[in-house]
Amino acid sequence: MIRAREPFKGVVEWCRSVMTTQLLISIDGEILAEHYWRGASVSSTQDCGSVQKSATALVLGQLVSEGAIYLDAPVAEYLGAGWSQVKPEIEGSITVRHLATMSSGLNDDLEFDGPPGTIWYYNNNAYHRLRKLLELVTGLDSNNLFTQRLFGPLGMTRSRFVPRPGSEDADGWPQSGLHTCARDLWYLGSAVQRGRDLGCTEEYLRQMLSASTGLNPSYGYLWWRLRGPSAVLPDGTIAERAIDRKHVFGRIELDHPIAAAAPPDAVGVFGKGDQRLYLANSAGIVAVRLGLDSGGFSIGSFDCEFWSRIGTHSIATKN
Repeated sequence: MIRAREPFKGVVEWCRSVMTTQLLISIDGEILAEHYWRGASVSSTQDCGSVQKSATALVLGQLVSEGAIYLDAPVAEYLGAGWSQVKPEIEGSITVRHLATMSSGLNDDLEFDGPPGTIWYYNNNAYHRLRKLLELVTGLDSNNLFTQRLFGPLGMTRSRFVPRPGSEDADGWPQSGLHTCARDLWYLGSAVQRGRDLGCTEEYLRQMLSASTGLNPSYGYLWWRLRGPSAVLPDGTIAERAIDRKHVFGRIELDHPIAAAAPPDAVGVFGKGDQRLYLANSAGIVAVRLGLDSGGFSIGSFDCEFWSRIGTHSIATKN
């Protein structure tokens, strides 16, 4: 299936050249470009890495909106005492909000790095405790939980969690990957753009897509902001640097937006290997890019290039 209109020709050709397998771009709900390359089809799925974090933020929002979870409650109220490797008094001050905003103050081994709310670090292990928390609160595993609350209602029929072999945590809990496709992510992005059919309050959605802490103006609740005035990003160049085993994702600080060419309200869902879902409400755009690692891009540079190639002409002529 291939659909494209002239305003997106530049970004379509560029995406094809950087190992993209699925590309979908819509304006005001109308799909204007849809491409599948390198053997992919509309039904192809793949592990989309940290894309799952942003889906988790939505299920968290539903439970917060229902009063089943409180963002400012200690994580220990849900996971039990001893879920981390810090002193009880410090563990008791780490809240659900800290996990959702990457400001728990923990390193990858869930040890003390600093007081909660004082350090921003992209902590994958702390995030997985948040998804475990959702399972414990609801009594459902992630596949049943997300299918009932998100995938099913939004028509994301090809999305599911698949265990990653050898990635169990210290408690033996599998750290699964979200396998999904461009169409399913488009359904999710379109629902967030409309602000409906999600089971979250408007206030929660606003907070999710806003700067959640002054520690990183480009991060909300597990969602990225492309035009924050500055940003703290995980360092994706693991093969090119000495790895600190307790801070595997590293840290890159930008004194400028992630993608200055994007509309001011643009937000994104980021997954390893340049898996992307973008929303820009002011332009009516929902865009999905899936595929292999684009190669040769430092963190954030894929986003700069993508939005530069969409260009202001495409945005200005959306109607």
